[in-house]
Amino acid sequence: MSPSHSHAQLYTQPTFVELFTPKLVTVFREGYGWRDLRADAVSGLTVAVVALPLSMAIAIASGVSPEHGLYTAIFGGLIISLIGGSRFQIGGPAGAFIGLVAGVVERHGYDGLALATVIGDSYLSRWASCGPERTSNTFRFR
Repeated sequence: MSPSHSHAQLYTQPTFVELFTPKLVTVFREGYGWRDLRADAVSGLTVAVVALPLSMAIAIASGVSPEHGLYTAIFGGLIISLIGGSRFQIGGPAGAFIGLVAGVVERHGYDGLALATVIGDSYLSRWASCGPERTSNTFRFR
């Protein structure tokens, strides 16, 4: 038996559904108890204690009102939690983005920031579903 043949028997290519099933769904399939819920709640509160003030600070530094930062942290965190890809993934604000966000808000306003976010998300979604080779042929930046 050749090494490549034995590798093919051990590894099967995951299906599209397996690749794009949110981790929340797979965790509930595997079994999720009260102990897990308690540990996740404590972890979530710990992240929230840091993420909410940081999101407000990023909003203020970017020239928008603090409530925009709160909306972003709450809704962004909820979306990441529901459709995230790893049970160890942490989704929250990053201070390094202040310069990028502030520049976009200064030049294009809050609507421009929202549009840039949607465009970036569509690009990443396309990249994730088609792979980098096909995506780079679809989106040409010159």
